[in-house]
Amino acid sequence: HIEGLQEYVRNNGMHVGFAFDGDADRCLAVDEYGNVVNGDKIMYICAKYLKDRGQLPSNTVVTTVMSNFGLYKALDKAGIAYEKTAVGDRYVYENMKANGHLIGGEQSGHIIFRKFAHTGDGMITAIMLMGVMIDTNLPLSVLASQVTMYPQVLKNVVVDDKDGTLADPAVQAAVAGCTANSAAAPAAGSPCLRVRGLSFSYDGSSRIFKGISFDAQAGEIIGVTGPVACGKSTFGKVFLCEHPYEGSIQINGQELSSLPRAVRSTLFGYLGHDPELLNDTIENNVLMGRSGSVWPWLRAVCLDQEVLAMQQKEKTVVGSTGVRLSGGQAQRLALARTLAGRRPVYILDDPFSALDKETEQEIFRNIQSLCRDSIVILISHRLYCFDRTTKVIWLSGDAAQGSSALIGANAALRKNCGEYDRLWRLQEGEPVHEQQ
Repeated sequence: HIEGLQEYVRNNGMHVGFAFDGDADRCLAVDEYGNVVNGDKIMYICAKYLKDRGQLPSNTVVTTVMSNFGLYKALDKAGIAYEKTAVGDRYVYENMKANGHLIGGEQSGHIIFRKFAHTGDGMITAIMLMGVMIDTNLPLSVLASQVTMYPQVLKNVVVDDKDGTLADPAVQAAVAGCTANSAAAPAAGSPCLRVRGLSFSYDGSSRIFKGISFDAQAGEIIGVTGPVACGKSTFGKVFLCEHPYEGSIQINGQELSSLPRAVRSTLFGYLGHDPELLNDTIENNVLMGRSGSVWPWLRAVCLDQEVLAMQQKEKTVVGSTGVRLSGGQAQRLALARTLAGRRPVYILDDPFSALDKETEQEIFRNIQSLCRDSIVILISHRLYCFDRTTKVIWLSGDAAQGSSALIGANAALRKNCGEYDRLWRLQEGEPVHEQQ
């Protein structure tokens, strides 16, 4: 019965809470909003942390047949292998010892860190999880949001021969079919974006931009900027394929325009200038029918404290087009909805225009953490965060011939593009030396 702990953590502003069973060999966690973080999520958080630091030698997590499919999808996405055993820490440990694996356990919170113990130890689990939170400087809600739990129903089926039934080709085919259908996720694998000679015009009229080529990998943020009316927003909309484009846009080796519209919608998360909000609650505007907690996404866009101060909190109705919110609140709510959609590529068009510099930089850091497995194309006339992008695309704003692009890292582009350097200096308050 973890409800009392959930309420205590939530009402007293705690960062995390832990619940142990009678002999403390099992541990469940509660995030800062009172949401339960089960053993599957804890295993993922710790395994991903160790892998990123080269401390997961076998690159494998040992699970049981009771683990949630969401754990396996998250591990696949992170490039971490997994093995399944029968239920019980004895079977988990035997596999770990035989194969040299360091992390294994069960959804119930019975987790073994073989470097420190040969059985589940709730205190070790709690210490490991807090260590990840401290070292990454991320709240537990954000760390746990990387695993989406799937609906899970457990039923016992009486058979005469268990092994024979499991080995039956018809049963195996049915299981494989269910797994394949469930695995048809929009963000399978790490996205790779390849753009070559991209040009665009509306219905054959004058080109808006021309000849843009670049590559992007998961974890990269690409800044796009330029003078007024240079085609920044049009550049972002090209990835929606609302109009034909010239050149090539490939994602994971497939030409974007050749994909069905339903597939394209699962690949790109788009946030435009004037995002439409539903005349519904804050929660429903963010989750859009998806399960899970709204709070990690509100926290990511620095809106959580303002929502907590509202009388109805996440149940607050925002009104038609968000009329009951300020401009900055509506903008951040729309950004939270876009991020919660979980896509391989995000197109964010001026998402910070109504925010102060400090809030913009904090949200940018959160986007960097949340989108490590995605590509972000950040379109903006504000350059405060562009020194932390992977590369910058400067559109020249040539109305007659169509904007051409200069592309490079922030420092290099400042050296090679006087217009970009001038805009950068103006926004940073540095002296601008006009050329004679």
